[in-house]
Amino acid sequence: MKEKEKELLKIKRVFSPKYVLTEKMIEPYLFFALFIALCFSMKKILYGIVIILILVLLIFIKLVLEKRRSNRTVMKFYEDRIEFRGNIFFFKVEQRVLKYSEIKDITVTKGYTFLEKIFQKKFGYGNLYVYPKKGTIISNGMQVELIADIDEKVEEIKKIVGDKIGNE
Repeated sequence: MKEKEKELLKIKRVFSPKYVLTEKMIEPYLFFALFIALCFSMKKILYGIVIILILVLLIFIKLVLEKRRSNRTVMKFYEDRIEFRGNIFFFKVEQRVLKYSEIKDITVTKGYTFLEKIFQKKFGYGNLYVYPKKGTIISNGMQVELIADIDEKVEEIKKIVGDKIGNE
């Protein structure tokens, strides 16, 4: 029987309700706060309560979707390749495999926007992007956002990948 190949590293997306409720929801909070203040200033209490209920529903939906996305997103490193499974668009789950020779670059960021950088640094998260030689990161690449202990994971990736990218 053929022996199953050993998985060297597994990286999963983290589900953090605290992170989702702070960084991911700042804009909706401001938007809804404006409408709630407007309703209460115009003495439309019932409208204000309805808007608050809509905000609570929005928060619940966002948490459920983030949990689902986190459970479905994983990147596995093997001796000669990286395998990825995750949500690319809303409900579509894709599986991709790239050999190290097909990879142009692997990069790590701690957020793109100002707020994202602040919150990811505070929570100790980071994002991992694998860029293919052919195609784009959307069409053929891989990305896992919100990885816990990103600095440790980067060191493990360096040990596994070394100078294999683009060689072979």
